[in-house]
Amino acid sequence: PSFWAHRRDDNLVAMATLEQALALEPTNTLALALLGWCLGQQVTYLWSNDIVRDKARALALADEAARLATNDAVVFTAIGATLSILSVDQTRALAFIDRALMLDPNFAWAWTRAGYAQAYSGRPAEGARSFQRAIELSPEDPIHFNAHAGLGICRFLLGDYRGAVEAARRAINGRPGKIWADRLLATSAPPLGDRATAPAALAAQ
Repeated sequence: PSFWAHRRDDNLVAMATLEQALALEPTNTLALALLGWCLGQQVTYLWSNDIVRDKARALALADEAARLATNDAVVFTAIGATLSILSVDQTRALAFIDRALMLDPNFAWAWTRAGYAQAYSGRPAEGARSFQRAIELSPEDPIHFNAHAGLGICRFLLGDYRGAVEAARRAINGRPGKIWADRLLATSAPPLGDRATAPAALAAQ
């Protein structure tokens, strides 16, 4: 639950648990990969007190997990997710996510992370299909809101502002307080002539 919460305090709990796991088994690829992702969130969401340090360690953990990993879709997805949020070039991230999907074509988290990497690569139509696939595969997923937020980003990039607003609202309803969903709503509403939504969305952050 702490790992999936996408909240600062919960992320710290998840990190502490994963550090304990690695103290017992330093080569545990799942713990290495998941801790890398948690540190990546610390950096990306500006929760870190030392962004340079945490980014370097997150990437090092992802590299170590990649070096040791065998056929584990969760490990490959976590590695790809970490590389995706901390790198401009999404090529390597997508390589790991693709490996995860080859092992488990029904893994919703892998489809969600594929969607973000595709959106970051300038392929929003492909990203939208990946997010939709994630939503269909796991409608009660603990990070369902994140797939809707990603779908909204793709809709925005495609110029479908109404679709972006709808997806942003679904993300906010799924997990209130997620600032990237509020920012998406604030930028998607004005092109539709809605001048009231943006200030309210920004104030909610």
